[in-house]
Amino acid sequence: MLNLISSGVLIAIILGILTYGIKQNIDIYATFVTGAKKGIKTTLNIFPFLLAFTVSVSVFRESGLSEFIVKILSPACSVIHFKSELLPLMLFRPLSGSGASAVLCDIFKVFTPDSFIGLAASVMMGSTETTLYVLNVYLSGENIKNIRYAFKACLLADLVGFIFAYIISMIFFT
Repeated sequence: MLNLISSGVLIAIILGILTYGIKQNIDIYATFVTGAKKGIKTTLNIFPFLLAFTVSVSVFRESGLSEFIVKILSPACSVIHFKSELLPLMLFRPLSGSGASAVLCDIFKVFTPDSFIGLAASVMMGSTETTLYVLNVYLSGENIKNIRYAFKACLLADLVGFIFAYIISMIFFT
């Protein structure tokens, strides 16, 4: 039933666009081709940035650097009563959505989704963004080169999101 509804909505949107274009005397085909050309140009503009970013995330993940960082930060986590098992998620979430999802799945395998760590990780995933990916795509698409303030603001927003997600998890799940 839901499949039928979604198909119907898609057809209605397409028919609505065509009807609007015809009523406004818009050359629908030429407009579509122009939009497709702009889309291809944007894709070609951001592709090198995405490729470099993807390779960098893979190198970070496979090099063991993330485990090294977690090992260094774990003692500080115990001092502030923060579960160090959540650090890998905090490292990967700003970098990569798929990397963060893989870390979340690992957390679920080890601690279960209903454990405090599983619940806190879920809240953290929903409270933050893949910051570097978003900055990379949006700013490279617009050819913006100086991103230092946006970068700092976004990482600070992620940190605040992680902190409040953890606090809220402590309030609701302990």
